[in-house]
Amino acid sequence: MPSVFTLDKTLDDICTEYDYGIVSGSVTVFIRDSVENYGRFELTILEGILLIIDAFEDGFMITQCTPLFDTPTISDSLKLVQDQLEKKYDTLNKLLLTISPHFSQRYWDKIQTITPTLTDLYDSTMPAMGSPSLQLQQQSTSSSTENTENDIFEWLN
Repeated sequence: MPSVFTLDKTLDDICTEYDYGIVSGSVTVFIRDSVENYGRFELTILEGILLIIDAFEDGFMITQCTPLFDTPTISDSLKLVQDQLEKKYDTLNKLLLTISPHFSQRYWDKIQTITPTLTDLYDSTMPAMGSPSLQLQQQSTSSSTENTENDIFEWLN
């Protein structure tokens, strides 16, 4: 069942649920327009870039970015972000995974701490290759894997 976009809940969740992969405490919401169902907030990614992000019912979009430090890698990081300006993503996770290698690494680390890897799940449920129940087990594993992936996706979004 698709979730219903509620502006206040979405913005409140962003303020608390992303600290593991961005500069902790850096989210500031400065527009909550319940009539237009639109919000605007800023956050700082671990690469040292401040982002202004618009939140809509159908996604998220970076509208501005500002580097906060002058480091040897800032130009590469900034280019990665600038290439995504004004592009809409259906989830904030997808947007941050696209622009921030540090967020991406911490995101996948977090997933691995809440559930066994899909490979481990697959390996632990597969019978020996000669087993007559191999086909039935594969179907069961596929369904279990899909359920696990769906659970992870729903938890993260």
